[in-house]
Amino acid sequence: MKRAGLVLSILIALFGVSTRDPQSWIWTAAGIAAYGVPLAARIFRSATARAYGLWFGVFMVLQAAVSALYLNDYATLTPNTRHAFDVAAGARPGIEGVQVVTTDRMGFRVTKPVDYSRKAPLRIFAIGGSTTEQIWLDDRRTWAHLLQERLSARLGKNVEVVNTGVSGLLTAHHFDTLRRIRRMRADAVVILTGVNDWNRQIRRHFDARIKDEPTQWAFRRTMVGRTLRALALKPEHVFNAFRSGPVSDASAGGKIPVVTGTIADEKHSAARPVRQFVPESVSEEFETALKKIAEFCRKTGLFCLIANQPSGYKAGASAKFRESFWMTPPDTDYQLDFDSLTRTASLYNSHLLRFAGERGIPSCDLASALDPSFENFYDDCHFNTRGADRVASLLADCLTKAGLQ
Repeated sequence: MKRAGLVLSILIALFGVSTRDPQSWIWTAAGIAAYGVPLAARIFRSATARAYGLWFGVFMVLQAAVSALYLNDYATLTPNTRHAFDVAAGARPGIEGVQVVTTDRMGFRVTKPVDYSRKAPLRIFAIGGSTTEQIWLDDRRTWAHLLQERLSARLGKNVEVVNTGVSGLLTAHHFDTLRRIRRMRADAVVILTGVNDWNRQIRRHFDARIKDEPTQWAFRRTMVGRTLRALALKPEHVFNAFRSGPVSDASAGGKIPVVTGTIADEKHSAARPVRQFVPESVSEEFETALKKIAEFCRKTGLFCLIANQPSGYKAGASAKFRESFWMTPPDTDYQLDFDSLTRTASLYNSHLLRFAGERGIPSCDLASALDPSFENFYDDCHFNTRGADRVASLLADCLTKAGLQ
């Protein structure tokens, strides 16, 4: 019995070592220490102390398994929020006036009550990053809401389009969202993706510090790790440790804040030195995530449509419009030249269409349909009011042509 306990303690400790975090030596050390408790407890003569240490190790492994199965990289906006702001003329070209952004109890943007436990006539989930989230647009001006209105009119039924978008998410994150919303009586999904993945590939090329993502078993991704991370900030953040994304604070009355100044000015994009880089192929993690999504849609029979990412990185973009660019990539001390951006965006967008076609997945070529101008965007790739309306119209066409009923 003692030998079995020792062997199990060693195995738990080795498990902790195997879950190292390539992005943080602190979390790596914390994980090794936590999973090493059973082995450390062996120094005590007390059988009770050894038993407690072993049970703690078993608990740690089990909670890691549950976390990997249910948490993964699933992220939402903060649930049950309402935020109002007034966009001044020119701050976000094509968006002006008071915008109201709300989330429901799941952290999704919807414009009608959704009972996720019950079947709807037609429930569609919009999955993506900031170009799906559309945090600067009023709830009723996003492409998700406009798509809901168009499909309801075309199909003659009550259509619910649930916006699950969160800024910054990669296609790998979209897969985790896809798995989660399948349990919410989803009939179909629209996945708009690409820009965050190509920006990540660009940044990794120039910055060796951007390391591989930790695996789903990494200590900081477990329930215990997320709770510790939240407690290190504020105790009240514990609940939100299992959700991420931009937080929309509830408006508490009084004067509505006014948004002035462009994002490009805030990011000082014009001052960055210019570099050149065009990847030869899409990133491996992007391709892997796409394969997981395709396989999931095939196995479950879920109606999935993949849309590529429109942007201003196209011939015909005016010099004035290019001044609005900042996702080049974002949060860096350099920017790629226009030709590099154009060719990289084209690489990813064409790959998405080819990938979907080879696997019989419906797709929508949004990138080719939207002109690179302030008519559709307020910066590099984020839709303004007209752009969102155009995207909704294109997606409605693509969905109905693909057989959505």
